[in-house]
Amino acid sequence: PLGPSPGANLGPVVAMQCDRRRQRLALALASILPAEAFYLPGVAPSEYRQGETVHLQVNKLTSVKTQLPYGFYTMPFCQPQDRGDSTESLGEILLGDQVENSAFEIKMNVNETCKVLCEPISLKDDGNNATLKDMIDNEYQVNWLVDNLPAATPYTRAGSSEPTLHNGFPVGLKRGGRYYLHNHFKLTLKHHTNADEFVGFRIVGAEVMPRSVVHSWTEDQSGHKASCEGMNTPPFDLDSDHKITY
Repeated sequence: PLGPSPGANLGPVVAMQCDRRRQRLALALASILPAEAFYLPGVAPSEYRQGETVHLQVNKLTSVKTQLPYGFYTMPFCQPQDRGDSTESLGEILLGDQVENSAFEIKMNVNETCKVLCEPISLKDDGNNATLKDMIDNEYQVNWLVDNLPAATPYTRAGSSEPTLHNGFPVGLKRGGRYYLHNHFKLTLKHHTNADEFVGFRIVGAEVMPRSVVHSWTEDQSGHKASCEGMNTPPFDLDSDHKITY
């Protein structure tokens, strides 16, 4: 017979089987959850020398409203010569990440201000304007990684003096029916040094403050230069401005 015989008392057996299944499930989760925090094999942090290149990578755009991710370069953003889709590690596969290179040029412990990322990008091409508005309406978040750490945005809640960190930042904002794009970023890398244990700097955090700014810029022999003096410029309005300067 395929089923139990009538009148059989299977209560203790079923309970024991359920307990064993719960134990196996708990062990499986315990073996998977820690791996979600890592993008590369191993846990050893990287050491950077003074002036050494620090790579900023971009991840998929995410929305809690649509639950539908988009590749980062779906939006009109400066692209590097080699996007170099990263080799998928176990952590990336489990999280469904899409990690790619960016056009940012960052040097360890070297401060730079008002650096133009690429030539202005037109909003009249390929429906860029409509794409950005849709992403703002659906609260899409930009996600960056620095040394495999997520770049976070600090927020201060009303009634609290302590900032709260939130992974990523919104593509832009909608205020009074107008759409404003975040196109200016203040990136702060936090690092740790310990001459007794290692040589150089270890990155322990990355914070980004996005802003919407209409830049005035010029081009000379040294490349593109933007004006950031005072930063009292109006925000970048998608309906009024037709070229984005990052």
